[in-house]
Amino acid sequence: FDSPEDASYNLRGGRLGLMSYSQRDIIWSAMTIKCLEEENFAMRLDGMYDFVELPTSRALMLYQSFTIGVWVKVLSQVSDVQPVICSSDGSLCLLVQNGLPTARMSGVTAVSSVKISNDTWYHLGIQFLSPVAQLKLFVDGQEVARSSTSQVNAYQADKTMFIARDNQLNFLGGEIDEITFWNIPLSASVLDTYRQESSLLNTDRRTFLIAHYTMNTVRHQRKFHDSGPHSLDGWIRGNPRIIRSDLQLPHSS
Repeated sequence: FDSPEDASYNLRGGRLGLMSYSQRDIIWSAMTIKCLEEENFAMRLDGMYDFVELPTSRALMLYQSFTIGVWVKVLSQVSDVQPVICSSDGSLCLLVQNGLPTARMSGVTAVSSVKISNDTWYHLGIQFLSPVAQLKLFVDGQEVARSSTSQVNAYQADKTMFIARDNQLNFLGGEIDEITFWNIPLSASVLDTYRQESSLLNTDRRTFLIAHYTMNTVRHQRKFHDSGPHSLDGWIRGNPRIIRSDLQLPHSS
């Protein structure tokens, strides 16, 4: 006999299989499986007073060794300083200054020698290795700068973290997507893998994933949803917009 639609599910990825229980000679008739194209979204910030307030640096485990990754597109330069992810005291900061990606951590600074272009997506990453107080800066999965100090020092401050704002009230004018925090120093090759892979839900290093902010799950007007394992949600300030993104990734998030 013909049966109506028994079930309809929206799946976020993985393998799809069909089985029956305690029934023989099942014939699947007129069955349709569709893979729908999923739209990618980004957050656009105006460079005036749009930003996101995250939990504190200690809640995000930004002490000892860690890695941060984020996709960012700087629009026309609103100012010479474009903060991407910074602490409220400015001691930890990933920013674009005069077109140069820059990272600061506990008195250590790493600066790229190559400027990035406006209106172009780049993946920026910070890796901090606490035992040797070494800071590395990555652009599109490639190490572009490193710096260290003889003073072995973990990041002791417990400060509120910001996206698109620093402690000097500079704001990012641009777009962001796929922000990740890890409590281990990811190698360049692993960071490059995750740079291209927007869905981190089934990776072997999910144990070390502290937070994952994807704009595809930002639906609440003020809540900045964390898709990671610890529900470290943030809060949206100002009036940034969630827009359809032209960032092309191999896998949808």
